[in-house]
Amino acid sequence: MEELSVKERIERAMNAIDWAEFEEYTMDLHAADIAEALESREIEEIERFLESLDAELVADILVEIDEDIRTQLLKTYSSEDIAHELVENMDSDDAADMLSELSDELTKEVLSKVDDKEQAKKIAHLLTHDEDTAGALMATEYVKVQEGLTALRCVAAMRTQAENVDRVHAVYVVNEDDILVGTLSLKKLLTAKRTENISELYTPIRHTVLSTTPAEEVANTMQKYDLFVLAVVNAAGELLGRITLDDVVDFIREEAERDYQLASGLTDEVESDDTVLQVTRARIPWLLIGLFGGLIVALMLGENEGDIKSVPALALFMPLIAAMAG
Repeated sequence: MEELSVKERIERAMNAIDWAEFEEYTMDLHAADIAEALESREIEEIERFLESLDAELVADILVEIDEDIRTQLLKTYSSEDIAHELVENMDSDDAADMLSELSDELTKEVLSKVDDKEQAKKIAHLLTHDEDTAGALMATEYVKVQEGLTALRCVAAMRTQAENVDRVHAVYVVNEDDILVGTLSLKKLLTAKRTENISELYTPIRHTVLSTTPAEEVANTMQKYDLFVLAVVNAAGELLGRITLDDVVDFIREEAERDYQLASGLTDEVESDDTVLQVTRARIPWLLIGLFGGLIVALMLGENEGDIKSVPALALFMPLIAAMAG
C-alpha cells in the first residue's frame, strides 16, 4: 500500500467498496490517530465509520475523541449498547469519565446492564469522587500480591489478575491486613528463586496519594519524582487504585485550556467550532466589567476636568487609566 497519511487512509476506508479494502486502510491505525482524523468529519460520517470497527477499537476511539463529539455520538447508542460495546471495553476511569457526561438516570441504567457487576460497582464508586481529585483520575484495574507469597505462587496470582488488566504498570504488594507496603520489580521476580519470599523482593512504597488529594497536587508529585504510575490509598493505607501519567497529562491539558480561556476573558469553556453567539455569551461578563470600569474612570476624569485643562500633560495618562479599568 502506498504511503498515506492517517486522514487519507480514513478517507479511503470510508469509500471502500468491500470489507477487505476497508480493513486494508484501517489496520494497524492507533485509536488516537483515528480519533484525531475523525474530528473534522460530520457526525453521520463518524457513525457509519465506527459501525464497521470492532467494539474494543470503537471504545478506545471514544476515549480519545473530542468530548463534544463523543457526547453527540453517545446519543446514537442505546443504554444497552453503551454498557456492552463501550463500558465493558474500557478501563474503569475512562468509563467513569464517559458516563459523567450522561444524565444520572441514564448512567444508572447503563451500569445496571453491565454484565460484570463488580466492575459496574467500581465505576459507580469512581463517579462519587469530586472532580479534579485523585479519586476521579484513578483506575481500579491493578495487580496486587500478598507479601507472604513465594515467587512461584506470586506469578500464578499475577497471571490470574492480569486477565482483567489491559496494561500492567506496576505490581503492588500488600500485607496480611491488605495495607499497601511496596511494589514488586518484574526483573527481581523473574530472577528470584521459586521458593524465595516476596517480602524479600519488593521495594517499600514511597509515594502515594489519598483519593481526596487535589489533581494538581497529584500532577506535581508525579512530575517531581518522575513517576509513571502513582498508587491511590485510603486513610488506612489500603490500595484503592492507580493513576497513570496519561491521566495526569489529560488533566494538565484541560487546566491549561481553562487558564487560556480565562486569560482571554472567557468565563465558560469555548470550543473552536462554537458559534459567535456562544463565544459572545462567554465574554459578556468580562466585557460588562470593563464597561462599568470605564464608566467609573470617565466620571472621575469628569470630576477633575479643571486639573486636566491646567496641566494638559495629564491627558497622556488617560488611555493608561482606561486600560487599568478593564
